[in-house]
Amino acid sequence: MFETTIDKATKPASEIPSGEAPRRFFRLMQSDLENHEKRPGVEIANWIYRQRVSARANPSTLPWLNELVKTGMESSGHVLNPLYIDLLEGRLSKTEFGRFLRSYFWGSGYGFQRVVLKAAMKAHENPLWRDYIKAIVLEENTPSSHCEIFRRFVTDQGFEIGKMTEVANDFNQKMVAGYSARLDYAFGYALGIETEADYQISLLAVQYVRHAPSALHLTDFFEIHMSETGEEEHAKETCRAIEVLLESDSSSNPAGVMDGFNQAILDTRDYILNIRAEVNSTDAAKELM
Repeated sequence: MFETTIDKATKPASEIPSGEAPRRFFRLMQSDLENHEKRPGVEIANWIYRQRVSARANPSTLPWLNELVKTGMESSGHVLNPLYIDLLEGRLSKTEFGRFLRSYFWGSGYGFQRVVLKAAMKAHENPLWRDYIKAIVLEENTPSSHCEIFRRFVTDQGFEIGKMTEVANDFNQKMVAGYSARLDYAFGYALGIETEADYQISLLAVQYVRHAPSALHLTDFFEIHMSETGEEEHAKETCRAIEVLLESDSSSNPAGVMDGFNQAILDTRDYILNIRAEVNSTDAAKELM
C-alpha cells in the first residue's frame, strides 16, 4: 500500500478512527473478526455489507422494500467489486490511489452533490420529490459541504484533485438520468445510490484503518456519513418517501422502484469498475477541459 505524506499514527489501532461512529464500527470489526488485518478482502467486504446493509433494522414498513434494500446489491456482484477488494487488500500504489480518489471525488463527491442533486431538483415538480431532494441537499451541506470536506481530506493527504474525469462525468450523467426518470423509478434509483453509499463509504473507512490509519485523523467525513444520521438515515428517508408515493400516486408501482434501485447499483458497479481500469492504465486519468 502507498504511504501518504502524513506521519504514521502512534495511537493503538482501536483509537485511530476519527469520530465515534467509525470508532464503534471498527471496535465491532475487531470483536467479530479476530486478526482482521490478516483476513482476505472478500471476507472483510462481506462483513461490511452485513453490518452496514443486510443486518440493519428494517428501513420500511413494506416487506418487499426491506428485501430490496438488504439483498438488492448482492445479485449484481457489486459487493465484491474488484476495486473494492483491491482497496481492502492494499494493492494500489500511491499514484494509483491518487487516481482512484480523483475520479471518486468528481463522481461520488462533487458530482452527486453539485451536479446530480441540482438536476434532480429541476427534474420533477412533484412536491414530495422536491421536499425529499431539498432535505438531501440540506444534509449534504451540514455542517458544511460534504464534497468540500472530502476535497480537503484528499489534498491534506498530498493528492491532487485535478479536473473532472471522463469516468466521473459518465457516472454523473447516468445518475442525472436516473434521478430524472419517472417518479417511482427515480425514487428507487435514489434508494439504490443511498444504500450503496453506506456500504461504499464504510468500506473506504476500513481500507484506511487497515492501510493508512493516520489519515483518518484529518477529517470528520466518515463520522458524518457512518453515524445514524448519515447514509442509514438517508435510506430510511427515501423508503418513507416511496411509501407515500405508492399510496398517493396510482401510476407508480413497486416494479418501477425495483427497476430504479437495480439500475443505480449497476451504474455504480460500472463506475467503480471503470475507475479500476483508469487506475490500472499506463496513462494519467483523462480530465475534461
